Amino acid sequence: MKKITMAWNEIYKQNHENYKYYNLHEAHENLSSVAEYFKQQHVRAILDLGCGVGRNLIPLVQMGFEVSGIDYANEAVKDTKMTIQKAGLSAGIVVGDMHKTLPYRDNSFDALISVQVIQHGYEPDVKHTISEIHRVVKPDGHIFITVSGRISNGKIRPFLVKTAEQVDPHTFIPVQGNEKGQVHFIYTKDLIMKHFTKFEIEKLWKDSRDYYCFIAKKK
Repeated sequence: MKKITMAWNEIYKQNHENYKYYNLHEAHENLSSVAEYFKQQHVRAILDLGCGVGRNLIPLVQMGFEVSGIDYANEAVKDTKMTIQKAGLSAGIVVGDMHKTLPYRDNSFDALISVQVIQHGYEPDVKHTISEIHRVVKPDGHIFITVSGRISNGKIRPFLVKTAEQVDPHTFIPVQGNEKGQVHFIYTKDLIMKHFTKFEIEKLWKDSRDYYCFIAKKK
């Protein structure tokens, strides 16, 4: 994880305004509809796993949810805490490693979101993260997850797959771009179903950037 940590700290510290894959300050396009669904399910406490600089965490706080956030990049956590404080809002945000035990008790949250995060790792790392997601979400709790697939706009995803070095099945390391050197596990629909067997997939779609998105309920 050392390479990933250093790379994301550099992105957040020096270059996050020039990050070219998506706007690191803009909430996911489906966040509002997901939040509305969460409200219908009486969700109150949410964990944002890989909260970054708070692009999804802050809107959720503003919508009235009790939100906690965790990210491996301490620069992101520092920025988010400052933004939260300046806005007069409240959220518990910590530095933590999703490939280890998350610093939360079993069944702590009504829901969990993770946008473009859990794919960062080899398959055993990803599967461990999913087991931790299952552990910290309450029974019948909900999750909203987005991950990268192989295809974007009908073509092989350029930097994450086409020009990247394949190191394991479904596992690539980009050799160029903002995420150079970072491990990516690339998903298919079948792999989502395989990895999330302890959840009931309620809705699965692709967003406008061709990332897999899904809402699921803990069994």
